[in-house]
Amino acid sequence: MTAPAPRRALPTVVYIAGEGHSGSTLLELLLGSQPGVVAAGELCMLAPDAPGRDRVFAKPCVCGAATRPTCPFWGEVDARLRDELGAGLLEIRVDDPDDARFAATNRALVAAIADASGAAVVVDSSKRSDRLARLLAIPDLDVVPVALFRDPRGVVWSHVRRERGWLYYAAAYAWGAMRLREVLAGRPAPFIRYERLARHPEATLDRILALLGRARVAGALDWTAHEHHALAGNRMQRERSARIRIDERWRTALPGWVRAAVAAMALPGRLAPTGLPGADALDRWLLARARERSVRMHAAKDAASPWVR
Repeated sequence: MTAPAPRRALPTVVYIAGEGHSGSTLLELLLGSQPGVVAAGELCMLAPDAPGRDRVFAKPCVCGAATRPTCPFWGEVDARLRDELGAGLLEIRVDDPDDARFAATNRALVAAIADASGAAVVVDSSKRSDRLARLLAIPDLDVVPVALFRDPRGVVWSHVRRERGWLYYAAAYAWGAMRLREVLAGRPAPFIRYERLARHPEATLDRILALLGRARVAGALDWTAHEHHALAGNRMQRERSARIRIDERWRTALPGWVRAAVAAMALPGRLAPTGLPGADALDRWLLARARERSVRMHAAKDAASPWVR
């Protein structure tokens, strides 16, 4: 293999933050279909102890390669990392507890991804607030956070239909939104609603691209016409149709009392993007009650129905 070409300037990183099952795959596909932008997927999956890491790398790449290690794109990223750090994709510590090593590793990672793709913008859809906080602390890395929210009943429904308990995820929604607001305090960041993204993708995309000094190109909503290599994500990446269908099955699939309970428990998460005066105190009181109850009830793994977990 020939030696990698010299590194260019560090790219801008668009970081999609928020809860899982909130539309991050859709958003990253739309962004990654723009010229000069590459959707890298959930880079947190490169952490050695990331749940599902081996499965992600054993699966075919979105581009069609048999596995991620055999994908030419990820192969070039791997080669560049070895040249820079002496360690490949499956050996680096993207979550290294040492701040200096964390910064060096993630600088090298996003630079390798940008150089392999020729893009100036790398989209990281890891969603985790702790990773975002540490990336924002890297002084020479330009990170543009995008906070993505979905109606909590939709998020909970996505877990329930996978036979997971609703109570824990209602509380987790509130906690995650509060933590994200803390990380973004004092920073300009767009708060994007999944429901608006699905109904008005052009306007939502324009809003984010404006932060990058870019304009949307014609035809960019058809992500199936572009090559992608994102890590993790859902089956939307492999669909042949780019038709956007909003998922609001929770409106009929969840019992009415569960919808009401989730809406109440997740209220801190719904207030988080507003920044209303006094919201913090209400957030913390509601979250404390939700967490106390969720810890007790989520421990009942043998409950017969998902509605009581």
